[in-house]
Amino acid sequence: FDQDYQSLVAENIYYYFYGLRYHNMWKSFANQKGVRAYFKGYVVNNCIGVYEGPEDYMIETKEADQVTTRNKRFFKAIMNLCEREGVEVVLYSVPAPVNYNTYKHNGIQMLADEYGLKYIDFNMNWKEIGIDWSKDSQDRGDHLNRDGGIKLSTWLGSWLMDEFDLPDHRSDPE
Repeated sequence: FDQDYQSLVAENIYYYFYGLRYHNMWKSFANQKGVRAYFKGYVVNNCIGVYEGPEDYMIETKEADQVTTRNKRFFKAIMNLCEREGVEVVLYSVPAPVNYNTYKHNGIQMLADEYGLKYIDFNMNWKEIGIDWSKDSQDRGDHLNRDGGIKLSTWLGSWLMDEFDLPDHRSDPE
């Protein structure tokens, strides 16, 4: 199986056997170390794994990875649902120098252009949002840690509020 099919099978199994998704949680109780916090798939992680690769990992090229037919089919279904529900779609890519490159960026940009969508690639502007690869990665540039996630979320939240004139409901008791 390739990774897409493994995920597809796993998600269907998790749907019917929900306990399998967090199958290791019982260990926390047995060892009395407490329960790890899970937030819709994101595990809060304060570890630091320094990325030591090149800062200029987004090398300019016109070549692009093509989005697979299967992924385009799923994407079109999502777009149809969003259109029916009146939801505006924004695409974004998180900064991840270990597994991201300009070929992927160009492929997603082509998809965004095809559908007339806004696309923010944080691999192109990670410095602007304040990512520090010596502090903000948990695994040497593959994923952001808690601090990196806060920087990214804060920047994206401000951008979304400005771009779509969204009201700030944080102080609203309702």
